[in-house]
Amino acid sequence: MANDRTEPVVYLLLALLAFFLPALYYVILVQNGVLTFYGFDGYYHMRHAQMILHQGYIAPLDFYNNYPEGLPMRQHLFSYLLAGLTFLLTLGDPVGEKFEWAAAVVPPLMNIFSIWLLYYLGKTIADRRTGFWAAVLFMFFSPHLAYVLFGRPDHHCIEAIFYMSLVLSMVKGIQSEWKAIRWAVVFGISLTLALLNFTFIVVFLTIFLIFIYLYFFFFKEHKAFTSFMALGFFITCVSILPYYLLDTSVHLDRFIFNQLSGLHFLLFFYTFLALFLYRLYLQVRPANLIIINVMLIGVVILFMSQVLESVMGGANFVAGTSILEFENLSADEFFQHFSYSVVSLPFILGFLFYQLNNRKLVLLFCIWSILFGALAIQGFRFAEGFSLVLALLLAFVMVKLWDIYQELDSTDRIRSRVAIFFLIGFVSILAMGYYSIKIIFKPAHYEAINEVGAWLKEHTPPTCCYYTSEHVPEYGILTHYNDGFSIIFHAHRPTTGSNMRMESAGNRAYHTFLLSEDESEAYQLCQDLNVRYVMVPGSFFYSYRVFESLEKEGRLQQDYFDSDESEEGYVQFELYDRFYRTMGTALGEMKGHQYLLDKDQLQGLSHFRLVFESSYLMTNEVVTGSYVAYLVYERVPGAKLVFHTLPEASLKLTAPLTTNTGSHYEYQQHLVADSTGIVQTVVPYATVDLSVNMSDITTAGPYTVTTEQDTVTFEVTEEMIQNAGFLQFDLR
Repeated sequence: MANDRTEPVVYLLLALLAFFLPALYYVILVQNGVLTFYGFDGYYHMRHAQMILHQGYIAPLDFYNNYPEGLPMRQHLFSYLLAGLTFLLTLGDPVGEKFEWAAAVVPPLMNIFSIWLLYYLGKTIADRRTGFWAAVLFMFFSPHLAYVLFGRPDHHCIEAIFYMSLVLSMVKGIQSEWKAIRWAVVFGISLTLALLNFTFIVVFLTIFLIFIYLYFFFFKEHKAFTSFMALGFFITCVSILPYYLLDTSVHLDRFIFNQLSGLHFLLFFYTFLALFLYRLYLQVRPANLIIINVMLIGVVILFMSQVLESVMGGANFVAGTSILEFENLSADEFFQHFSYSVVSLPFILGFLFYQLNNRKLVLLFCIWSILFGALAIQGFRFAEGFSLVLALLLAFVMVKLWDIYQELDSTDRIRSRVAIFFLIGFVSILAMGYYSIKIIFKPAHYEAINEVGAWLKEHTPPTCCYYTSEHVPEYGILTHYNDGFSIIFHAHRPTTGSNMRMESAGNRAYHTFLLSEDESEAYQLCQDLNVRYVMVPGSFFYSYRVFESLEKEGRLQQDYFDSDESEEGYVQFELYDRFYRTMGTALGEMKGHQYLLDKDQLQGLSHFRLVFESSYLMTNEVVTGSYVAYLVYERVPGAKLVFHTLPEASLKLTAPLTTNTGSHYEYQQHLVADSTGIVQTVVPYATVDLSVNMSDITTAGPYTVTTEQDTVTFEVTEEMIQNAGFLQFDLR
């Protein structure tokens, strides 16, 4: 396709395509000059990058996440890369919006290196044409495109680089008959860097582990092969060991899927040791490798029983049973991501076996495609690894078919058949591009996060140590687990929510708060955590993991509602009394009121007042219609009111409220006097001195209390709300 002179042109063309295709997402993420980031995980790395730029490292314990306990932080490779790139892109001034725009550009930039590496891998395996078309195909696969979008600065955007560097090392080893030792070094360093970026790489490593075992039974060149692979894993063990010793977030005694643990080092060291011992006893038949492995496992169990749990956790991890973000793909979703060309995979592998002379490469690609094809059906996380091999295989077949087409006589019927197959391949590419573009969407809650974060930063008291996290901040915000890092980044305020560890104390506190049926209990929980604000979605159903988190405590979903899918695809609910009594319903759907089902009345909360309402509406798969994206409440002591009236008399207490979005509703309490005619209650809203309460929710008039005998109006000051002031009225 290209000679040495045109090679730079090819690299330039691929770079332009690799950058501008994911950069088109700019049109969706940027509205009126305001940048909205895609997803939640990018905020994790941007916060860490800010820490690195400020103090040179990531704080080992971040008190802004999982407040007030804090969350151990890993010294993540991508966070350091992001810090360095934003520093360069902003010419040494990575602050404010300049930092955000620079961070948003990083994924498309990283995609350039991914595509260049794939082109080089393709031409190493076959020729330049194969490399070029593999790179072009890979750009359009949605499992890859989704990770390199403009505005998604997540560690996934560089995963493909490590996938390909590992495969390239193996390919170079195979082609050199395992004599190119420098590529064993590249393999070891690539595996180390990949592990520092994403521990999920152990699943991709399964390809090479299976290849190692099968190699001994299908091929004869054992001496050079074992030396090559042993050196690669030895370099990984040596280079990763200092990180294990220096990073306090590493757990040698157990398995954690999103952090380095004893499992990972044990896996690499065990593989190295097995290869090394086999290299020493190479004169023995290959079957004895199994005996050596069994002996090593016995040693591990005998002397390192404390990491046995890690090994079992790792097995669950590979099987997908312990991955929190693991989602199965339906058949339709699978074909949407990879186009219907994936149906031809068995024929492609057969064609590969027939056309490719190097049987070792055939074995490697068969293991890769079959293993990750099966895993991609099980979860989207595996889909990018499958996209890589599928792009390479499709490109290889396309080029070979074209060569066959060129060699055939124009009257040959076979030529027409080849042309038909080529046309099918071209249509598959178009379908792939169409489905890739279909994934480009922006849920409203991404913009709503910007809005809420900006409001919190401007209207709430500042907290200390945002860039250093050296002390526990003055107060926290109770948030959903998905919103934690987003709010931390935009508002510079600590949150309880953490999507890095579902079982964290902060997430459990949020879920316990939502399911609480007693306001005083919820108020006490916030006091114990020193939480001043509560941020909730407008629909309780957004917090679907609440029951999963608290199931061990006997909080079962069926006690709150029953569900059934309608013919239109929406989930219909039968809501029970307990659902209406929860704080999640009171703060979400009821805007600060608990619904008294038996009386068909709303009862206003006493210690939580609405201070901000998002202007964005959301929908999801379980709620018909739309709902407010987010609501923010402030925890306040409230003003205590005492009314003297007739015994057993009924009272209605109301106050008109206007939200920042212009909507109007009435705060209300329905009260009944005791046998002595006394009624006591607490209210959270002030009706005067509103300029000092930093709230965007205003009372449009005084409180009104109505009895059968009289109607009385009165004002409540902000000072009384904040200091548990006292008012007394005689309504007799």
